[in-house]
Amino acid sequence: MVFKRLAVVVVIILFTAVLPRLGAPVSAQASDSVSVADQAILLDWIVIDKVVAKQAGWIAIHASSDGSPVIGETYVHPGENTNVGVEIDLDKVTAQMTAMLHIDAGKPGVYEFPGPDAPVVVDGKPINPPFKVIGVDVDDQLLEGNTVSIAKIIAQQDGWIAIHSSAQGSPVIGNAPIKAGINENVSVTIDPAKATDRMTAMIHIDAGKVGTYEFPGPDAPAMLGTGAVNAPFWTTDHVRVAYQFMADDKTLTVPYILAKQDGWIVIHSSAQGAPAIGHAPVKKGLNEGVKVTIDDPKTLTPVVAVMLHVDAGKIGTYEFPGPDAPVLDASKNAIAPLTLADEGVLARDQGTDVIKKNGMIQIDWVLAKQAGWIAIHSSASGFPVIGHAYVPAGVSFRVMVPVDVSKLTDPVTAMLHIDAGQPGVYEFPGPDAPVVVDGKPINPPIKTGGTGMGAAMNPAQR
Repeated sequence: MVFKRLAVVVVIILFTAVLPRLGAPVSAQASDSVSVADQAILLDWIVIDKVVAKQAGWIAIHASSDGSPVIGETYVHPGENTNVGVEIDLDKVTAQMTAMLHIDAGKPGVYEFPGPDAPVVVDGKPINPPFKVIGVDVDDQLLEGNTVSIAKIIAQQDGWIAIHSSAQGSPVIGNAPIKAGINENVSVTIDPAKATDRMTAMIHIDAGKVGTYEFPGPDAPAMLGTGAVNAPFWTTDHVRVAYQFMADDKTLTVPYILAKQDGWIVIHSSAQGAPAIGHAPVKKGLNEGVKVTIDDPKTLTPVVAVMLHVDAGKIGTYEFPGPDAPVLDASKNAIAPLTLADEGVLARDQGTDVIKKNGMIQIDWVLAKQAGWIAIHSSASGFPVIGHAYVPAGVSFRVMVPVDVSKLTDPVTAMLHIDAGQPGVYEFPGPDAPVVVDGKPINPPIKTGGTGMGAAMNPAQR
């Protein structure tokens, strides 16, 4: 698969034998450290609790097979980095992995390993604590018969994969046994009469009579750390998006499109009238890695809608406005998820209760051209900063920003700043100025007056 979504991993790698071929290790100060917890991975991301680095570098996730390949890495700044998200390649996930600290010794901001970005070592050993994961990689799929196919399941003990429908109570409509470790190409028999447009694949333990699925009962959902795995998938028209910059060939890539009939995937800008700025054909079934050429790069906005259309007029000719209308979901809304296609921020409204409980505001997605900061500005006089968190260049997922809750206002804004002064030190007012495009900062508002987390994300503002 080109893009992966949900995984979990664990790693125990003996690097003593392989360090000579990894590159010359770099001696470390006592403060260099990595803390990572066992976890269930969400949307093909894992989170490293804390990285302390004496110099700029990388946290790299090493798999334990095939020479311990790196399956994902994220830049870390000198000093303390918390809640570091790393996107991983599910195709290469193993049941055990490590989170290894590397230096950034070659071209700044470019991961070069094997090469100059060698592991940091202390007392002759790399800093690479092991962690365990559980996860499920399941594609959207049109149901044909009474089976659901699951590409990969990573489990820490023998148990079950259960298919839950989205009907009231999320009943289980099918299950299959799984083993500890990696399970691939698992087929689950379901009751098709009880299938829904959206379902989930959940890992359960086998805690009662061995070999007999008992849920409700002792075979509860598997937990690792504080999370369980309940991977969503769709059995009807659906689009999954990726946050990305436009490629050199003027394309955006849509990772997954499930279509009940041949049609089109269309990029709509967020300019007035939401004009279509690029389209590509899709076939009935699952389409992976669909490239959409943007007609005029000047029309690309930082937030775009990726909309599924039918091919209802002249076959093979895109006609919209016209017969090639948008595909609607069960609520009669167009299937058109938002995505970032340029520097931007996506965040949901979140209640004061959630913010005060965690002491943090959650930013769902950030796309940045260079390393910088997400700064939470209150709406009080002068718009003071009440919290900030570092973001590397590229895409970041679920950035948790510590804030001074005593200075919380409704609303606040989440502003993207650059890291232009001392690396890893927030300096604003000062060199770490807001990112400005077309004379406007990127600062979506976040309402904080309600309760819980909002459903819809607030797009980047310009």
